[in-house]
Amino acid sequence: MKRQQKQKEPKSPLLYFGIAIGCVVIFGIIALGINSYRNSQAQKAKQEEQVRQEKIRKEKARPKFKAYQAQDNSGSDKSEQLTKKQATKRLSADINYGFKLMQQTDALVGTKITQKQLSTAQRKNVAKYFDSLTVFNSFNQATNISTASGQNFYGQNGHNKTYKTSKQGDPYRVTGGSVEYNGSSYNDYIFDVLLQYKAGAYSSKRWLTIYVDKSTGVMTQVKMKGNQNE
Repeated sequence: MKRQQKQKEPKSPLLYFGIAIGCVVIFGIIALGINSYRNSQAQKAKQEEQVRQEKIRKEKARPKFKAYQAQDNSGSDKSEQLTKKQATKRLSADINYGFKLMQQTDALVGTKITQKQLSTAQRKNVAKYFDSLTVFNSFNQATNISTASGQNFYGQNGHNKTYKTSKQGDPYRVTGGSVEYNGSSYNDYIFDVLLQYKAGAYSSKRWLTIYVDKSTGVMTQVKMKGNQNE
């Protein structure tokens, strides 16, 4: 008896359709995964770039200072709290501008400069270096050694003797000194300052206690210490 050969039944079209659908789903899942990964990486890169740009912005905004004796007219801007070292250097700018304004306004000891005497530019600069014009006048009172005639006198009862001084409007410049940190208040750093300077051709020195704002670096108070010897 001959074996009857079984004819292979043709595969159902539904099977191929199902396989095709399965492949599409798998490829779709893979594509979604790749797209999600790319989006995640792009978002991460964007965030890192934002952080980098913010660091650059803060670094550019950070106050930069020169040496204590340097003529530094950089002024002060609102920023994060200064370190004691930064405040010490900012104090240099305050002092140098104070001396510059004393010359520009022909200030004398005992005189008070008012807003009306200042130009618009000078008023803006005062706000950069001093908490108020009152503080500048205190600084002038503590350091000014000039007279209108360029001479002063001492003695009494008709025995006055004259001595030469710097004249009104002579330039003032720092020649040396020292700054020591002496504590802080809520808003200010407090420094003991030995300030050595020249007014015109005449040398002088002052022992001062100066308060500097922790955020802006402006001078907020000036106090003279003990007996002052020129």
